[in-house]
Amino acid sequence: MIGYWNNVEGFVRDGITYTMKKIAFIDANNTAATAERMLGFVVDWYKLCVFLKERWGCEKVFIYSGVDVTPENVFTSLVALGYVEVQAKETLIYKNPEKKITITCPNAACQKSFVKILDMGYRKKSNCDVELTMGVLDYAAKDTELFVFTGDGDFEVLFERAVAMGSVIKIVSHHTVLKDPKTGLTHSRFSAKLKRLFKRYPNVIMPMEIERIKHLIDIKKTPGLAA
Repeated sequence: MIGYWNNVEGFVRDGITYTMKKIAFIDANNTAATAERMLGFVVDWYKLCVFLKERWGCEKVFIYSGVDVTPENVFTSLVALGYVEVQAKETLIYKNPEKKITITCPNAACQKSFVKILDMGYRKKSNCDVELTMGVLDYAAKDTELFVFTGDGDFEVLFERAVAMGSVIKIVSHHTVLKDPKTGLTHSRFSAKLKRLFKRYPNVIMPMEIERIKHLIDIKKTPGLAA
């Protein structure tokens, strides 16, 4: 039996009710890209950490980031306040693979097809996946609720392992599929692998929409009511 939520008392598994300890793990690169590319805002990391501590009741907050994603003084102040533990690594730049699309001539008399090669640009990656994985495994247990800010499907096996260890997992990202008007390509931050997990483990691996808390963590906004 995987378990279910009793909204009054806690999470029930095998007849035992657990009061869940809440821990947050933030893939800063992935979360920043989600906010900026999909939702058009910049994450205020201080506001996010305060929100996680004071509104969602997280006992610990861990941030995994490339060193150029967030100014060092922001990290330093957060650590000094005891709001967060940070693991930062050097950010590397990778060339995205080119994409080929086939275009058919709209002229009925032509009907020829052409292949167009799209330059997909570059991406930055700091490869903190191993550190985040070890952090989740350190805290995965029957009495822990893990909030993981990412949409990366590479964590599929990790989440399944954490569930097997007894944790409840809430994955925070953006689920809406958007279409790029220039290329016609679609983008979604929740990978197909994660979407399959939501169906496979409906009570213990759940998506959370980051747009719900946008007004509370936007660097340009003043926080309002709790989400």
